Amino acid sequence: MTENEDNPHADREKRLEEAMKGAELAGMDVTPETLRDGLDYIDGLIDEDELAERVKERYGIRDVPAKYFPATPRDDEE
Repeated sequence: MTENEDNPHADREKRLEEAMKGAELAGMDVTPETLRDGLDYIDGLIDEDELAERVKERYGIRDVPAKYFPATPRDDEE
């Protein structure tokens, strides 16, 4: 379970912030398209796997399972 199980919006927002910080620390820019995808994720329009698939498709990343993409552990992996 996540620490914000009663507020999934806040939990998704925290996960996105952590992922964006990680990308910036790795020297990558967060594009407007990726930010829009992140907002779709925060709003619950797409799930974590769909967000990862969109980013992987955008940047041509192949052969990386979605479970390795999130900045924080998934609920089913804790």
